[in-house]
Amino acid sequence: MRNETKKLRAQDNQQVETFQQNFNKYLEEQAKPLLSGMGVTNFRAFQHPEGFHYMTNDGLSYNHLTVTELDSLLKEDKKTGRLYLEGGGFSKLYHEVLTATAYVLSQESQQKVDKAMVVYSAQKAAVIKAYKDSGLPELTAATVDAALVEIYENCAKKFGGEVTKDCSIIPNSYTTLKVALQTLNNMAGDSAQIVMNQGNKSALLSNIIKNLETPNEENSGIPIDLGQGAFYAGYDGIPTSNDLVGSLGTKKNALTVTVSGEQYNEDEIRMHTDNKVSIPIPIMSLLDISVGHESTLDMDRLKTQNMQFEAQITYSGVTKIPVVPTASAINGCRGWYDETTILKEIREKTGNLDVDGYKLADSRFDVKHLFGGDLARLETLLISRTPSVKITMRHVNMDYARSVFSMKNNLTVTLFGFITLGQHDNTYESSSVDYNEEEQSVTLSFGESDVSGTPDVKALTAFIMGGVPCYPGLY
Repeated sequence: MRNETKKLRAQDNQQVETFQQNFNKYLEEQAKPLLSGMGVTNFRAFQHPEGFHYMTNDGLSYNHLTVTELDSLLKEDKKTGRLYLEGGGFSKLYHEVLTATAYVLSQESQQKVDKAMVVYSAQKAAVIKAYKDSGLPELTAATVDAALVEIYENCAKKFGGEVTKDCSIIPNSYTTLKVALQTLNNMAGDSAQIVMNQGNKSALLSNIIKNLETPNEENSGIPIDLGQGAFYAGYDGIPTSNDLVGSLGTKKNALTVTVSGEQYNEDEIRMHTDNKVSIPIPIMSLLDISVGHESTLDMDRLKTQNMQFEAQITYSGVTKIPVVPTASAINGCRGWYDETTILKEIREKTGNLDVDGYKLADSRFDVKHLFGGDLARLETLLISRTPSVKITMRHVNMDYARSVFSMKNNLTVTLFGFITLGQHDNTYESSSVDYNEEEQSVTLSFGESDVSGTPDVKALTAFIMGGVPCYPGLY
């Protein structure tokens, strides 16, 4: 019996999952005309029950909840393709990738450097011997490198000028020293440039990692409301709270979608969007209404034979939010995000022994899984006010309907098992119920949440409709 119950539950979950995929595609299609006018393309719908904390800052610091939502890692269910967000996960994974990376020389470049070091070392010895044989002041330095510094200093005093690059001021009477020293100076060619470039590239990587680990005002971190001195990896272009309240409160940028269905057996109802695709889902997943986190509705008692269901969902104040990690300066001293210089090189050069570049230096990550897959974020986030919902159910148990739909305030509504509306502090404050005895129907209306005034900076959230995916380093 237990195994049979598990099978039925898995089947129910699969039906809800299938309908969720269909609903998201439907929402994407319906949103295209509206979003194209807002300059948004490649929109993907997904469900994120936590919402977006649109009170972004208080003038002194940023809401850490808002910042971690912007810093979300975009994840994908491998089986279903469904997208979801992991707050604060993008910079964390990005940091882990960078700590697994090093600027590595190609085999050819490394051989040049190794050979140059051997030759350079021999030439240092030749310079010191020529100097000692020249009759110039005796050297007092104990090491080779210190002796070279002393030779340059003594030559500058003796011949009246700098000889670190050009030895032409040394008289021809010191020909052996002159030639040996000029040869040493000339060796700072290709190999030296390779070493210098590797040093600069490694310093950039190191600086970015440091900025991620210890963000502060100097390196473009942003202050957050977790106490004095608390900073987070920077994001640019974060809208002000007033801008978002104004945008969410507008009557423009509204979208309404309609989903309907009819019962076809005791436990399931066929749901469809614009009558195009018919997908059965469990009746028990159709609708849930909670007050104070406690469910108040038993769909099994409400249903009758041939129940019909229709839901109109209106998203108003649709607003786009740019998601812009602070770009790294050329030396990495400010900012932290470097897509083309570092991430693209990692993707293109890891495993290639014939080129210099940033490469994954250990086996923590796989390039094929990382780029275009695991390392993903949003470049644009789409939010709206908590959607208003009008639900009409026909051929229902009217006695039970009248007993259960008191329509108290502060309601949380869950549709189809995956769309949660009015949760947390955004619970519906206005709702109504109408009965039609002739049709044996009940119509439930849930009004939009109020985004005006000065709500608690930590509490109120907008509804996340989805966003525009970005796969760093892929293009």
